[in-house]
Amino acid sequence: DKIELTSVVGSKITLLRKNGGFVLEGDESKILILDAFGTFCQPCQKEAPKLMDFQLKNDKDVLLIGFTYLESVTDQYVIDNFSSKYNAYYFIVNSPDNDKMVNTITKDIDYNKAVQVPFKVVLKNGVYQKVYWCY
Repeated sequence: DKIELTSVVGSKITLLRKNGGFVLEGDESKILILDAFGTFCQPCQKEAPKLMDFQLKNDKDVLLIGFTYLESVTDQYVIDNFSSKYNAYYFIVNSPDNDKMVNTITKDIDYNKAVQVPFKVVLKNGVYQKVYWCY
């Protein structure tokens, strides 16, 4: 399966299903951090600049992809009220299909609880990793 993603600024990438997870087409060795978040979420707002710093420092090895979740807003709203305010200029997808993506992730990892934002998973070579996240 191929999943084409478009960011709020119009950039495009494609994810491929592999090893029960996802890899980046054209750079399958890149570590993926998939982040379901809400522009309204204070913890998401607080961590956004730190995530941006992490992405910048690790851009050769890591791709952070944010998925808006639990809200229906425009791309411009995300840019104006999240990216610009909280220095979140990583790859952010704002699509009605984000719910499907989050549901696929939770099914992949057998996560049977309600998803609360922020919600992150890390994949290496298409395999979900056990990660302890702290600042």
